[in-house]
Amino acid sequence: MTVQLAPSAYGVLVMQYRAPLSADWTFGSEKVMRVCQRHVAVKMRTGIVTVRPVGPIGAVIIRVKPEASERISQLPFSEFRDQKIELCHIFRKSALMQIERDLAQAPDAEARVALVEEFLLRHMRPARPPSLLAQAASSLRFDPSISVSDLATHLDISVRHLSRGFKAAFGVGPKQFARLVRVEKAVAARREGCGWSDIAQSCGFADQAHLIHDFQAIIGTAPEEIFHPPGMKTVRPPNSSRGRLFFNLFVD
Repeated sequence: MTVQLAPSAYGVLVMQYRAPLSADWTFGSEKVMRVCQRHVAVKMRTGIVTVRPVGPIGAVIIRVKPEASERISQLPFSEFRDQKIELCHIFRKSALMQIERDLAQAPDAEARVALVEEFLLRHMRPARPPSLLAQAASSLRFDPSISVSDLATHLDISVRHLSRGFKAAFGVGPKQFARLVRVEKAVAARREGCGWSDIAQSCGFADQAHLIHDFQAIIGTAPEEIFHPPGMKTVRPPNSSRGRLFFNLFVD
């Protein structure tokens, strides 16, 4: 069994409580094998990550909004770009060991999600008024078709200030961030059974050729190959959302 994860505008935290997961990153014909790690943070902006279990699966995977990342980690979000960072660099090892034990003993997936949510809330720094960059990220997630110049005007800042600040905060510029959001929305719509022409129109692409171009540039493959990779059985975990800061995906 394998699970494929496409690039995302969100960061991802992975907490495991059974056998470790192995993963490799693929962009086009390029493939990089990655070592097994138990508790990691990652921000994928290119290629596809294929996760393969090496034993019984037990993991809670949390998607974190970019503007919420600074409340969890002192590291800038750009540090998470296309690489894994062990959670021991963010949380105390003793706290991670305890949450792993708690997850292993929890009776079901719902209880595990509640445990992780409580863990994150307990370790988060106090909320601050949303910065202009956080507002920009939120606006682009809501409408990725908005131009950078219109967004800068709406926020009453210069395009240069927006572009430089956005990349420093989130590891990618606003244009690339919007492309990630469009591709992510397209993948979600396809999973719901929508046709590619309808997806191109509803997700903010100029046309279907534009959609294919962005998939090739960001994921490294044609859109349809994500859903029918040769010789691979893909199992996608159920998706549920809780609260304003976290989107929880769990495999149990």
